[in-house]
Amino acid sequence: MSPGRAGDHAGLLLAAGQAVDVGAGILRQGYSHVGVLISKRDRDFRTDLDPRIQTPIRASLAKDTAGSWVRSERLDGRTGATLLGA
Repeated sequence: MSPGRAGDHAGLLLAAGQAVDVGAGILRQGYSHVGVLISKRDRDFRTDLDPRIQTPIRASLAKDTAGSWVRSERLDGRTGATLLGA
């Protein structure tokens, strides 16, 4: 089984750690680039920074775990499962 595939827990953990490093690197740039707060629902919002972090994290996971499913909030604001690398 190739690294990062479902069932390869060590590979998935490594891929997740690398994706976290990608997002953390963006956050380390500082909060001045957060942008506008965008209301989604009552007491729920997102910022312009959200997709700027989500997109590279998803790309990292898709590269390292293609064919795996991830459950997260999608860029359109809805929550659901996404097949990576599809």
